[in-house]
Amino acid sequence: MDTMYKIYRLEYKGQVIYVGRTTKTLRLRMNAGYKDCCQGKLQPIKNDCDMILIEETTDVSRERFWIAYYRSIGEPLMNINLGEGYDRYTNHKKWIGNNKERYDKWCKEYAEKNKEKKRAYARKHNKHDPVYAKEYYSKNKESMNEKSIEYKKTNKEQWNLFQKLYKRMKYWEKKHKDNPKDIKAKDRYEDLVLEHKLFKENKYKN
Repeated sequence: MDTMYKIYRLEYKGQVIYVGRTTKTLRLRMNAGYKDCCQGKLQPIKNDCDMILIEETTDVSRERFWIAYYRSIGEPLMNINLGEGYDRYTNHKKWIGNNKERYDKWCKEYAEKNKEKKRAYARKHNKHDPVYAKEYYSKNKESMNEKSIEYKKTNKEQWNLFQKLYKRMKYWEKKHKDNPKDIKAKDRYEDLVLEHKLFKENKYKN
């Protein structure tokens, strides 16, 4: 069965500023954000944008058609890429493969020079910092284990659902890593990452 794509546009103050495609629901695509799109210019205003479905199709090239169309009528699109056929993940991996020694050296030097900066950024943006997490766990191991055991006892059904979601997420993550060109696996994995995040946020709120 061919993959069904949703071609959509984002409108800001009455102007079309972005055309994209997704296999997710429009709500999930909007919630996923646009941090890596348009050199970061779209993310700060995404909540003020209207997301409108243009069409549903199995023809991936329709994204390119609509980008060209809106540009031809003078809409201020932020799109950097043309859409169809461009796989940034694959291109990036290919470059790393061809420059592995140089890339590894750069990563090591950068990590060493910016250790504190990276940790400060991770804390500020609520991102995972393995060094800080390890230190925190070693200092609070007993209380964390007690809270975890207590939570599992009082929320058994919710905990089982959480575990099932985590396993499904890891399954699709492996499929995506084994075959980066598998768009279905990539999109399914990203959907589950978002569900997992929302589940955790809701769990801790309760």
